[in-house]
Amino acid sequence: MNSQVSAAEKIGELLAREGFLSREQLARSITAQKEEYPSVPLGKVCVALGFVSSSDLAGVLVKHRRHI
Repeated sequence: MNSQVSAAEKIGELLAREGFLSREQLARSITAQKEEYPSVPLGKVCVALGFVSSSDLAGVLVKHRRHI
């Protein structure tokens, strides 16, 4: 499970560094993922919570060579 957490933190960090998420939104997304969406990737949790658009998430993933 640690690998999932570190992967989630990495995409969260990328979204924050690119300016799509505030630190508060990142923290709320990680909490929501743990409590409500344990099997959903963090990027998709951010979209579900309305913090990031699907296209913005896809753009960051492509830019950093990540896959949904």
